[in-house]
Amino acid sequence: MAKNKSKAGTISNPETLKLWVRAGGRCEFRGCNKYLLKDEKLTGCEINLADRAHIVAQSKSGARGDDSLSGKERDLAPNLMLLCSEHHNKIIDKGALQKEFPKELLLKMKSEHEERVHYLTSLGPDCETAVISLIGGIRGGVPAISEDEIRRAVLDFELYPKFFGSGNCMHIDLAGLADQDTSAFWKSGQEKIKEEFQRQVIPGFKKNEFKSLSVFALARIPFLIYFGYLLDDKIKTILFQRHRDGKDCWRWREGVKKIDFESSIIQTGSDKNKVALVLSISGKIEFKNLPPEIDKQFTVFEITPAGVMAGTDILRCFDSIEEFCKVYRSVLRKIEKEFNCKDLHLIPAIPAPIAIECGRQLLKGVSPRLLVYDRQSGTYKLIIKI
Repeated sequence: MAKNKSKAGTISNPETLKLWVRAGGRCEFRGCNKYLLKDEKLTGCEINLADRAHIVAQSKSGARGDDSLSGKERDLAPNLMLLCSEHHNKIIDKGALQKEFPKELLLKMKSEHEERVHYLTSLGPDCETAVISLIGGIRGGVPAISEDEIRRAVLDFELYPKFFGSGNCMHIDLAGLADQDTSAFWKSGQEKIKEEFQRQVIPGFKKNEFKSLSVFALARIPFLIYFGYLLDDKIKTILFQRHRDGKDCWRWREGVKKIDFESSIIQTGSDKNKVALVLSISGKIEFKNLPPEIDKQFTVFEITPAGVMAGTDILRCFDSIEEFCKVYRSVLRKIEKEFNCKDLHLIPAIPAPIAIECGRQLLKGVSPRLLVYDRQSGTYKLIIKI
């Protein structure tokens, strides 16, 4: 592959323009994507860092030069890649590595990159989504989430993150909370969520800035339910699940059948003022393990997956969330209509997105107050009231 300076003026300005536009000003080497009009790492200076690199070299003796492509065609945009100098000179054109990068592979890299640029730039303002992440406060450490993971996940919904690159991505960090499972831990976490929500999210609601919300959250279940209660249920909201298998762990899995859910009454109590709801989704909650305050006076509802076993990896399809919400809303309406309870005791074993929906689906001023339990040392304890 010849350097673009080997024959001054060989590559015309129209062909150069086509190359820059189609590449979006970024290196087309697979996995690089470096922006080529600014030194972003060190000086911050705006400068041209790009090489116009030939896939089939201009001369027969150059890299991949022994090809049937005509001399004129070699200087046209379809045979050119926009590359950073490192991937041009030190990788693709390196004599010992040339066999690793045949014409077919480089054409595939170019095609993939330019198709992605074309697709992303075709997304209009209506495809903006505001990203909110809530991370931390779980047993076993704090999971990391990168901007690239978020970009790939929202792109599956033909959306792009509105605030990336501006420093305004909304993030609630609970990693610094200390003294887990104490009343102070739960109180400080709830206060932190409310404070950051009011500071970062509420202004956007008031200004109608959000066309949609994309939520990436992984924290203790009571925190997630409270967080969901604060979210606006009138704005399109897409919840993402952190999967345990392989890379792209925040993307919903393709080709996975959605899960249906069903509700049942597992105990009919003697007091219409006392109702509990058990959510056996990421694990089965045995009746004998319910908190002692859920006695024979309580009517106890349960929501479970229909036709499949409860499990930690059960939620792999985005459509499953709405199926849960349908059943959850139905149970709430039944309780509101047929019972006199002011408090609904919620005992959950649920994935993070469903926890958020448990709070988000409450009708403020209509639904009973949620008393949310958490499993600690083998028993369920009342944690927060929403």
